[in-house]
Amino acid sequence: MSVRQADRRKRARQQQNKQFVLSVKLKNTFHYMPANKSLHLAPHLLYSFIIHHSSFIIHHSTFEIPMIHSHHNIDPKFGEKVFIAPNATVIGDVEIGEDSSIWFGVIMRGDVNIIRIGERSNIQDGTVLHVTLNKWPLHIGKGVSVGHAAMLHGCTVGDFALIGMRATVLDGAEIGEHAIVAAGAVVREGMKVPARTLVAGVPAVVKREVSQQEVDTQIVQAARYIRYKNEYLAMGMQHPALLRK
Repeated sequence: MSVRQADRRKRARQQQNKQFVLSVKLKNTFHYMPANKSLHLAPHLLYSFIIHHSSFIIHHSTFEIPMIHSHHNIDPKFGEKVFIAPNATVIGDVEIGEDSSIWFGVIMRGDVNIIRIGERSNIQDGTVLHVTLNKWPLHIGKGVSVGHAAMLHGCTVGDFALIGMRATVLDGAEIGEHAIVAAGAVVREGMKVPARTLVAGVPAVVKREVSQQEVDTQIVQAARYIRYKNEYLAMGMQHPALLRK
């Protein structure tokens, strides 16, 4: 081996030894391990970074820091057997009823008004829930299913309603019981969607009445998500803030 090759290997070893993974867990416990070792991300892990020459390089490209936090000294409240995905964010004056589930990547900000979610409802992955200062709270009834990546802002959603994927429901809108908001629809400010009707489009308009079969499907959908979240809880998967309780 030449002197140059030996020198390159030496520098490579020195660089490798400077790389550490910083794993910050809840309870402020720190663990350091060489960056070339495998790391298993348990549900209670907040984040991991590679530290190299005082620069932070994200070690896992699809990783978010989860948060359940008070706002103005008001803590979120959770009913029995609620599932909050490990990377969901829940802030402030939020109350979630028994057997409900908040899935991966959901953001709920009860910072400038209240958010209330009834029992047995499911808020699916990537959904954003927010409110309007001094004017529009957000109320979601029981047995409601909110599809992936929906956006609900300062509105009211009745029992067993279905909000489709990527739908938007804006301030002051009211969605009646067993109503369906189609995927991608935009329910404009102040619109009142009658019970057992389907709305679709941008802006959303009433298309037809909801059939009894669709009503039955809404009830089954809510029950199915209770089973899903129970499976996740049985695997020990829960938001890290709730694991401390």
